[in-house]
Amino acid sequence: MCGQAGSKIANSNEVVGDVDELYKMLQDGKTNSLLKKHLTQEVFDDLKTKKTTLGGTLAQCINSGCKNMHSGVGLYACDPEAYVVFKSLFDPLIMDYHKISKVEHPIPDFGDVDNLDFGDLDPSGEFIVSTRVRVGRSHEGFPFPPGCDESKRREMEKKTIEALEQLDGELKGQYFSLETMSKEEEKQLVADHFLFKNDDKCLKSALGYNDWPIGRGIYFSNDKKFLTWINEEDHLRFISMQMGGDLGAVWKRLVTAIKTMEKKLKFAKDSAHGYLTFCPTNLGTTCRASVHIKVPKLCKAPREKEGKGFRLEEVCEEFNLQPRGIHGEHTESVGGVYDISNKRRMGLTEFDALMEMKNGILEIMRIEKELDWTPSTIMSLEDLWKKLKNSDSSSLLKKHLTEPIYNKIKNKVTYFKGTLADCIRSGCNNLDSGCGIYACDPEGYDVFAEVLFPVIKDYHKVDEVKHPNPDFGNVNDLGFGDLDPSKKYIISTRVRVGRSIAGFPFPPTATLRDRIEMEARDKEAFETLKGELKGTYYPLYGMSKSVQRQLTEDHFLFNDSDRFLREASGYDDWPVGRGIFHNPQKTFLVWVNEEDHLRFISMQMGGDLGAVYKRLVNAVQAMEKSGLKFAHHHKLGYLTFCPTNLGTTLRASVHIKIPKLSNSPEFKAFCDRYSLQARGIHGEHTESVGGVYDISNKRRLGLTEIEAVQEMRKGVEAVIAEERKLDGSCGQAPTGRFGRKAESVGLSRRDMEVPCDMVETRLLDMASLEELWGKLKAATDSKSLLKKNLSEDIYNELKDKKTGCGGTLAECIRSGCENTDSGTGIYASDPEAYDTFGAVLMPVIKDYHKVAEVTHPACNYGDVDNLNFGDLDPEKKYIVSTRVRVGRSHKSFGFPPTCNKEDRIKMEEMCKAALDSLEGEHKGTYHPLVGMPDDVKQQLTADHFLFNDKDRFLKASGGYDDWPHGRGIFHNPDKTFLIWVNEEDHLRIISMQMGGDLGAVYKRLVKGIQKMSEKLEFARHDKLGFLTFCPTNLGTTLRASVHIKIPKLAATPEFKEFCDKYNIQARGIHGEHTESVGGVYDISNKRRLGLSEYDALQEMKTGVEAVIAEEKRLS
Repeated sequence: MCGQAGSKIANSNEVVGDVDELYKMLQDGKTNSLLKKHLTQEVFDDLKTKKTTLGGTLAQCINSGCKNMHSGVGLYACDPEAYVVFKSLFDPLIMDYHKISKVEHPIPDFGDVDNLDFGDLDPSGEFIVSTRVRVGRSHEGFPFPPGCDESKRREMEKKTIEALEQLDGELKGQYFSLETMSKEEEKQLVADHFLFKNDDKCLKSALGYNDWPIGRGIYFSNDKKFLTWINEEDHLRFISMQMGGDLGAVWKRLVTAIKTMEKKLKFAKDSAHGYLTFCPTNLGTTCRASVHIKVPKLCKAPREKEGKGFRLEEVCEEFNLQPRGIHGEHTESVGGVYDISNKRRMGLTEFDALMEMKNGILEIMRIEKELDWTPSTIMSLEDLWKKLKNSDSSSLLKKHLTEPIYNKIKNKVTYFKGTLADCIRSGCNNLDSGCGIYACDPEGYDVFAEVLFPVIKDYHKVDEVKHPNPDFGNVNDLGFGDLDPSKKYIISTRVRVGRSIAGFPFPPTATLRDRIEMEARDKEAFETLKGELKGTYYPLYGMSKSVQRQLTEDHFLFNDSDRFLREASGYDDWPVGRGIFHNPQKTFLVWVNEEDHLRFISMQMGGDLGAVYKRLVNAVQAMEKSGLKFAHHHKLGYLTFCPTNLGTTLRASVHIKIPKLSNSPEFKAFCDRYSLQARGIHGEHTESVGGVYDISNKRRLGLTEIEAVQEMRKGVEAVIAEERKLDGSCGQAPTGRFGRKAESVGLSRRDMEVPCDMVETRLLDMASLEELWGKLKAATDSKSLLKKNLSEDIYNELKDKKTGCGGTLAECIRSGCENTDSGTGIYASDPEAYDTFGAVLMPVIKDYHKVAEVTHPACNYGDVDNLNFGDLDPEKKYIVSTRVRVGRSHKSFGFPPTCNKEDRIKMEEMCKAALDSLEGEHKGTYHPLVGMPDDVKQQLTADHFLFNDKDRFLKASGGYDDWPHGRGIFHNPDKTFLIWVNEEDHLRIISMQMGGDLGAVYKRLVKGIQKMSEKLEFARHDKLGFLTFCPTNLGTTLRASVHIKIPKLAATPEFKEFCDKYNIQARGIHGEHTESVGGVYDISNKRRLGLSEYDALQEMKTGVEAVIAEEKRLS
């Protein structure tokens, strides 16, 4: 797990104030805290000089309450013994808070979890959204945060991890350290609502965040139903949870986990207080059992007895329950959903606390069921029909729901109890609706066919309701790619489809349980997605403001503001069961339970319809393979909620600049001729902005998916041709003329985006894949790894494959076939190539890196602020200079063979923006190669910073295409931190200085990488680590080296063997295959794959130390 350890540890530790000054602050401050109430002068004088065995003081206990006047309690325990040493303060406060007359607690009793007399409290799924039980625990013999230091936190973390490793079955999972967590892991934990933060003022003042994030982490089971927080507020917080109301299963899981952990760990408790925790509000059982429950009637019903508030609060008071909003204490309910939990923690057993909560929840559901309350806005079917019949509505519903048809179907009901009222309610309450009817559930299309089929025929302009079997075409050989390689017309491309999960109803008949179950199934399916489809799911329910803000900025967030959908029950139970999934590149998106059960969307800037469509099809098919079955009808195709979106359900669209054509009076007729629909870019019935229109296929029913997308493609090509004619542009788009030919010789979209004459030249110059293969086979003297590992069978398996970026086998092997003296001979066309062409690349990787299995650990740079090494040559006798470098690739771009000029310039701009954010010793200047002044060029050459385009291997692989565009050099004024942009890799990050201070060089490098990672996302593979153009440089991509004077050792015949022993590589100071000058060698780590960054560096450090020791011995 890689990450932001360096940047995160920037948190400054809180300091405890002087006890007398703190007490004065408390007395002078305006606060109603329990601390102020109970810390009298007499108690203060008695306790202020006392200490616990672990050195805990009164000042540590009261620091937070004296500095935060808004605190309700204001007191924390410095360590477990504080409850005894400072008893005269703690006991009165505990009695006050917990509403008890004496501080006493029974022995623990969790009940017989194998024979519970309860299970699911809400088997119908009508009320309970989710169930959760948590407890806190403290390690015996360890202080609470005020008395903890870094070593104690690490020790507790280590003990806990060892205990967690013994969990099995449904409790088995994975631990994520906050200290070494990657951005991607952090993002996922935020989406899962598992990540805790350091933003609570009271806890901060209580020293709760000292040494952040050291010793902290999160463990969760594989099914995400069991969670453990380490060193958040308490030493341990155990949480069991799941969707729905099965309290029995949740409780049993929690108790099983606690008892298993107790086999390895001892928890602090005493006879008076029960289990001991940092905050005195959470003693005793420490148990909080809660449900998120939907009670829209009870929360608005008046109390039965006198008093303020509503019936819900009255029932909660009776059963010692606490109601609050779903986002925590003092927050509001959302959609009538409340978080309701047990209030009492002290003076009763764990099982008694759970039973108290259970009985209260059962009573709440009983009353909610009995309350007779129906919104006045809900009209009967008869009233709806009268309203429609007497209106002047122009809807398709009004047109086709005649009196005879109404009388024929008015009493019909579907399997899911869907009625005609459910179908027509929206159209009757919104008489301006164009369609006016929805299907209550999939069966509704047959049960209410007398009205739905005429509406479908009318809307889709078909004489007969029929639809062919699905056919997405061969996505690996579509015959089209970028519809606008000139980048002049198409701004963006998008293809979407809707899907409904078979066996589930549509919104009017869906229950809370249905929505929760569908969401759960979707999440399981999302977790199976790989490659460019892999991403993160963000549930609307419980979504943080920061995530909400980001999704809004990305235009990904949907809301509940459509009145037509609202009247159709589309927003019932909002926001439960809804969410958004997207990949990091933001080119693949799924909406869950917005209008349809699922809305799949593939999109990207530019006009590459081929890539967008392929991504969508791959996603839909991957979701089906995961086990999801989609509702399909033999006449209607794929079924969705709205009858306007049946059949293929496919809408393929572009945002396109066509000011000339759109201004023509024949524009609409032109679009109709090609079955296209033109509308404003903000949706149906909106205006165009700046001549930019959203143009899409009009037909969805009666044709296959590939036919629909081909119809749109032909229409868009016709639109562009017409606009070109009207605006006076000359020539034709290269794709139409040369696209197929380019593909035949193995060129990518890059080669099809240059002017036509250039394409012809490239085609003449470039050997086809078949010719390259023949050349390699004929090179009997070639010793390359490509030649060794690309067999005839593998060639035949791979020759027709392509990556999402259009990368081909030809692009991967071209350099090695044209330079048969190459040692490796193969490059990756783009990040995806490592999987697409894995049959040849993986054997090459194993061969080069000398590994039996291709596997790589999570990124780990170590704690750069506490390295156990510094200068390897303090005498300045041997090491001339030290250098550490890594390569990085942008996650959303291809490597040189699949990059075009625009890609390179875009990457350069992104890098410049990230470089501008660097501060301190990393701050510097970027020098682009394009337009570089002679004096700058001269200086960079003198500094040995300037790279060129002279490497024939790289040249043949496309590495110098579009030279020098998009390339440049960044360095700080000290010239100790350097970045090459688009040399071989997208980024080459280098830290260096004279002398042997490896610690300083490495720390500078890691801090630089981490800062850049805040702005840029780098390509990474679960087996290969960080991805780069050349397969010899994968994994850590790290090369740590010294220029070192070792004339004696280098002269021995055992020199190479000595280096091999320590996994280090020795070469001349001017690079591989060069000679040493004056006994000075470049010595570096040899291994990059299969070990962490920190391990690679340590290996090099150990080797260099051994080299120096041997040189000293020989001297």
